[in-house]
Amino acid sequence: MENYKSYFELFSLPVGFDINLSDLDSRFRELQKAVHPDKYASAIEQERLKSVQQASLINNAYDTLKDPVNRAKHMLAINGFDLENDKRDALAPGFLMQQIELREQIEEAQSNGNIDLLDEICDQIVDLLRKTTDSISQLFSQDPPGFDEIVKKVQEAQFFVRLKENVDSIILDLESNE
Repeated sequence: MENYKSYFELFSLPVGFDINLSDLDSRFRELQKAVHPDKYASAIEQERLKSVQQASLINNAYDTLKDPVNRAKHMLAINGFDLENDKRDALAPGFLMQQIELREQIEEAQSNGNIDLLDEICDQIVDLLRKTTDSISQLFSQDPPGFDEIVKKVQEAQFFVRLKENVDSIILDLESNE
């Protein structure tokens, strides 16, 4: 299990953005069953520790491949792109304006305690995220993939993910204060 080049290889899946989630789930259960710490309860300490580490690796790999944005980041990393330290040009002005407008809508809905409007904004963000991941899928399917554009789309998707998490948190706060 130590000699794999990617999480795709670990799960015996072809490298690709569009993966079969059912195959991923099945392979996850198989791998977890093989290394589950309970299976090594009576083993020596070194084997128990190795089992825990492998289970942790499998969990991390599964979480990465199951999430489209993290899967795209992993595929970029496989191809030599480091998003954490990427110093590319700023995102498109139109995208940044869209972000500002969404944040203003969120602030207004929050200050008015309008949970229904926040739910609508959240749905809008989910739709924008879906469209962005669809674009990422199309870009990865090109031969060769448009990596520079994929990087930008993944950065946009990360904005949408954080924005959705922010809205979800605001909704929970407002609901707990009712």
